[in-house]
Amino acid sequence: MRWMIYSSAGVAVCLLLTMAFWFCTSSSFSESVVQAAEEKLTSAGTPRPETKNSTTDHEGGYRNPRSLALSADKKLGLVANTGGSVALVDFTSGQKLSEISFAGVPWDIQWLNDQKAYVTLRGKCQLVEMGVVEGKLEFLRQLPVGLEPCGLAIDSESRPPLAYVAVSGSDELAVVDLDSFQVFQRLPTGGLPQQVIISPDRKWLAVAAQVPARVTVFDLATHKVAGEHKVYTDGFNLGPMAFEPETGSLLVSCAINRGFPVNFSNIERGWVIDNRLVRMPIPQGELGEQEQLGLDEFQKGVGDAYATRVSPNGEWIAITASGSHELILVKRKELPWMPGDPGDFVRPELIGDKTRYRRISLAGRPLDFEFLDDRRIAVANGLKEAVEIVDLEQGIIELSIAVGAHPHEKSLARQGEEIFYDARHSLHQWFSCHSCHPDGHTAGQLFDTQNDRGYGAAKLTPTLYHVAETGPWTWHGWQRDLENAMKRSIEETMQSEKSSTQEQQKALVAYLETLRPASWQGNPLERSQPQDDPDWHAGKAIFFGKGACDNCHQGPQMVHGDTFEIGLKSRNDSDFRFNPPSLLGLNLRRRFLHDGRSRSLRDALEKYHAPEKVAGEKLSPEELQQLLRYLESL
Repeated sequence: MRWMIYSSAGVAVCLLLTMAFWFCTSSSFSESVVQAAEEKLTSAGTPRPETKNSTTDHEGGYRNPRSLALSADKKLGLVANTGGSVALVDFTSGQKLSEISFAGVPWDIQWLNDQKAYVTLRGKCQLVEMGVVEGKLEFLRQLPVGLEPCGLAIDSESRPPLAYVAVSGSDELAVVDLDSFQVFQRLPTGGLPQQVIISPDRKWLAVAAQVPARVTVFDLATHKVAGEHKVYTDGFNLGPMAFEPETGSLLVSCAINRGFPVNFSNIERGWVIDNRLVRMPIPQGELGEQEQLGLDEFQKGVGDAYATRVSPNGEWIAITASGSHELILVKRKELPWMPGDPGDFVRPELIGDKTRYRRISLAGRPLDFEFLDDRRIAVANGLKEAVEIVDLEQGIIELSIAVGAHPHEKSLARQGEEIFYDARHSLHQWFSCHSCHPDGHTAGQLFDTQNDRGYGAAKLTPTLYHVAETGPWTWHGWQRDLENAMKRSIEETMQSEKSSTQEQQKALVAYLETLRPASWQGNPLERSQPQDDPDWHAGKAIFFGKGACDNCHQGPQMVHGDTFEIGLKSRNDSDFRFNPPSLLGLNLRRRFLHDGRSRSLRDALEKYHAPEKVAGEKLSPEELQQLLRYLESL
């Protein structure tokens, strides 16, 4: 049943899905995705992608640099641009040396040695091998690894060398033999894994999953689970991780859902979303042994803390804050770590002491970064189309290397994208639209906003994929104007200190119109139809027949313009009618129904939203499995 936005283009805090039927993709579906990709590559061969040198930009839109990897001598950098390319930059000359175009959202990138590197293509479900020869990038080969691969780690010292790919669509880690270039093992992880890292001593492999936020630690030698860590007090949006010298603890930044109603007073107090640095003992450790450090200052939040790194000399921990457009520096050995809840703000003794705590403004959207030496970092700045070298002592950008073009006039959608990722549109820059709708999807969190016209009944934040085509919005379906939803999101949910303009509202809607899953291609009803899968065809027949699902989920977007009483009213809900959310993309969701009560689609269809409780008939176990097979392919 359809999603509903009362708020704006992306404050999860504001968008409330009405029956969030969104499902953890099953292993059978993941295997079918890989098989289809393999068949496509086999039939089409392995075409060499178009490459461009440093003087010619590849055709297309913005680059949006996201991930950065340095060569062993730290003279060269590889940049994964989610806009569709990989660039090679030279930090000595300050030039882009080469660029290779890839359709399919390049996500993470790593070197194997000074002549070979690898990148995950989230939209193409592939790991790609590239050569680096005399300052030029060249395509070598590609491998299907699973639905929407994200994070990547490479163990160059193992024999054969191995790549570990976080496959977010199937909740697993694909282990790739880089000599034979084949997946030889798949390790189950938590929901939507995105970050992966190998410890410097090569003992541990850590994977950060997003929904729910959880870190799984594997023994690197045996690939067996050595420990699992939940982030204390409802953490979410885990960023790229780092290992702390000496202690061997894992460092990760994240947001914390404080669980209070989203209003002016609670935002100002830090009672809605906090940004924190977490230190976890590994491989094992009790929740009470986990330590945290608040990063936000009173009336000056750290919006969207992202990547964490430790300086080569171990003196500083650095964290990018992509929403507030800055770099946070904290003196590692003098940090007032707190077990459990550290409070809502950075410790007062750090504020004003620049020898222990600093905030360096960078503008744009700083994301992944690496230390060049103890004094300088190189950072991929997504909205500035550049890799920038930052002098940490001076607090200035000393060099900016352009990896993309800078059009004289920004498109309306690009303007909306900049608003979407900008925490300064919320009160005291505590959070952005992206905070609750990471990259346009969902953080899988419940927030108590006035989208249901009152407080006391927190709702699950919906995905924004296809949102412009699936009105009406809000869980209860009362919002019929998407531009007005943007206005209310910024002014009422985010409590912006400035009124939103009509131009901003139009820009946000234009950006929302572009949001799709990275792997989304073609007409959904044609795209998802396998030729030789009797269970899929049986499930489709049940959907339109015995299950009567199409009473509420209709048309190409599988939505409905009306609201329905379906027996799922929460205790404090003032409205017992819900609008059906779209069913497209169920395989990329991990919580379901308006209050997130189900952690799998199977659970929702067996208990709370079984067909016989709505408009259909009771299904046998076999029929339920067939229906799930159909739904998870949409």
